[in-house]
Amino acid sequence: MYKKAVTILSIVSIFFVLTTINISASSNMKSETVLSQNELEYLLHTGGFTAHDLDILPTDTLKKIVKLNGKKLGDHEETVSASIQPSTGDFVAHSISDDDLWLHGIAVGFTPNNRPNTKGILLFGQFEWLNSPQWELTDVFSIGYPVSSEIYLPMDQYGDVDQHGSRYCKKPDNYAPDNWVCIENDQVENGDWDPGVGVAARYDLDMHPSNYLHKGSIEQYAYVDDDESGTINIKFEYGHRIVSGSPSISIFPAGLSITPSLYTDIKDYGIEFSY
Repeated sequence: MYKKAVTILSIVSIFFVLTTINISASSNMKSETVLSQNELEYLLHTGGFTAHDLDILPTDTLKKIVKLNGKKLGDHEETVSASIQPSTGDFVAHSISDDDLWLHGIAVGFTPNNRPNTKGILLFGQFEWLNSPQWELTDVFSIGYPVSSEIYLPMDQYGDVDQHGSRYCKKPDNYAPDNWVCIENDQVENGDWDPGVGVAARYDLDMHPSNYLHKGSIEQYAYVDDDESGTINIKFEYGHRIVSGSPSISIFPAGLSITPSLYTDIKDYGIEFSY
């Protein structure tokens, strides 16, 4: 009887220890995905961000900003509706409901540790389809700025754009709000960038099943010499392709942008800040 009691007590003790470890592991995992009190205080009291900014920006992006000791320079957000779709070559009323697409862009300034005498700028844009679009092809999200700003992109050892990132997420619209499946990409396709005027990312919208919702982001670090200063407009553009194909990119001195086309619905918006 005594041995049986000891055995039961041992089992209970082991179960308690394992349970404690599991709870601790879950708590640690959760703590990695939320902002600490120090991070919140920095963003709200030093970085110039609002509670709304913290609500709409991804947590991993906010953590990057804290590590950079970044400060908000400017931002913009809006919700738009798809405006047109072609039918037999003519413009007709679209069949997508209003308030289809949420768009957001922000610029964050910081002082780079590994680039002396340089100012750093983090440019970050987001999109989210609030209704499943009729056409689910390849869309493009671009960031453009005038060549006169003297802002430049970092390059890696292979001559490709560095410190770039894009994210595409999808989920059926009847799933739970947090049940997104995301793909990360740090490569820029040939022709989708120019060192003096901007960069773009492409998003292959998954079309199965037909009720998929989509969201994504584009992130690009850029730099400017310390002795350069001024006020600048950054232009964000989202190009939604309809019927077939993928939007094209145009390079102008005023900034990289999406090429206008009968089969590309373009939404653009800008932010203004001083550097």
